[in-house]
Amino acid sequence: MKHVLTLLFVCCALGQLEAETIRGSFRQLRNDEIVLMGYNGFKEKELAKTRCDSTGRFELSYPAGYTGAAILQVKDGLSVIVLLNKENFGMEWENMQDMNTLRFTHSPENEVFAKGIELNAAAEQKLAGLNYLLPQYETKPEKYRWLKQEIAVQNNQFPDFIKRLPESSYAVWYLKTRKWLTDLAQVLKQANGDQTEYKTGFRNLNFNDDKMWHSGLMSDLFAGIYQLGESYKDSVKTRVSINTTTDAWIKGLSANPVKQQEVAEYCFKLLEQHYLTTGAEYIARAMLDQSGCQLDEKRTDLFEQYRKMAVGNTAPDIVLENGTRLSGLPRAYKLVAFGASWCPNCQTDYPSLVGLYKRIKGKQDIEVLYLSLDTDKKAYQDFYKSAPFITSCDTLGWAGKAVKDYHVFATPSYFLLNRELKIVAKLKNPEQLSAFLK
Repeated sequence: MKHVLTLLFVCCALGQLEAETIRGSFRQLRNDEIVLMGYNGFKEKELAKTRCDSTGRFELSYPAGYTGAAILQVKDGLSVIVLLNKENFGMEWENMQDMNTLRFTHSPENEVFAKGIELNAAAEQKLAGLNYLLPQYETKPEKYRWLKQEIAVQNNQFPDFIKRLPESSYAVWYLKTRKWLTDLAQVLKQANGDQTEYKTGFRNLNFNDDKMWHSGLMSDLFAGIYQLGESYKDSVKTRVSINTTTDAWIKGLSANPVKQQEVAEYCFKLLEQHYLTTGAEYIARAMLDQSGCQLDEKRTDLFEQYRKMAVGNTAPDIVLENGTRLSGLPRAYKLVAFGASWCPNCQTDYPSLVGLYKRIKGKQDIEVLYLSLDTDKKAYQDFYKSAPFITSCDTLGWAGKAVKDYHVFATPSYFLLNRELKIVAKLKNPEQLSAFLK
């Protein structure tokens, strides 16, 4: 009997370690679903889901090993941030149109978070008024001195609040990081804002820390710091700043290749979207040149496409099943497109490409070669049967020779080549082709 009781005690203890509980009462939610979404790097993940009873009460169990921010999603797109850090706590929301009626019980983390947000917002509001008044009282020493003192008091409100809290609190880390990002956003609005503090702060971050990966702040953090580098008017300074930022997180994540690859993919695509091509190329080369970094196949193609399929390089020739060669097409320009009937973006782009081709055919010296990644021949034939340009499908999907040669990692992909197959442009959509030809 003693052994049975011991086993039961151990099982109960393990069960407590596996999950923590949120119990709540949202009277406006009767029989409605509630979803708790957490974060893993740049992506959201579902932590728990439940349905309120007829009185609006609910219970959610979230993984005890998850420490970070989460989004509690309710009906009509309404959501609220909650912090999770090994707490079983309660929530009550009297009026879901008024955040001031949201209450937490038995949750120091969320109470600190709410207090910190409220205190910082009040201080920022006062500072806006004080800073506006300050220049108007430069000739009145007594009032000017008082305004300066009051500005100092308000500037210290948030830091003093944080100092009084335990460092082990997730809310402390989260509030400081959110404040840092808010201040960074303000600096970005000022063309000549001081960047030193933020660059140093970024370099000192622990990029491996799960507190960051579970915060939901990763996208804002990396987008903000790269935007800071982009704000230089001098192209050389911009390039140096962006590459220095890249070096910081590559070095910081050198012992964690999985996280390093995720950050690399996000930052690579971010810089491409902002047309910071030299910065994107720098990431691609850095990732491909690392001997200890085992890139998966998709990410290898992502970076190799940039290195081997960069504008100015010569694209591989393509030989179709009927013997037609891409190099043999007698056109000044050749658009090589990769798509598939099952691809949602291709389904949108394809009619635009067809319409554009019909408008420019005979007016522009260009041919389109559309390579389908379909593995079902009938699906390919049904979708592309009315194509006014050359189409081809080897039914090999991602394993097709041209797909491999061009390091295609996503559909649709567009490569605009000249007569000699030199890559003139990599397009995001058919509209860019129209603009290029003009």
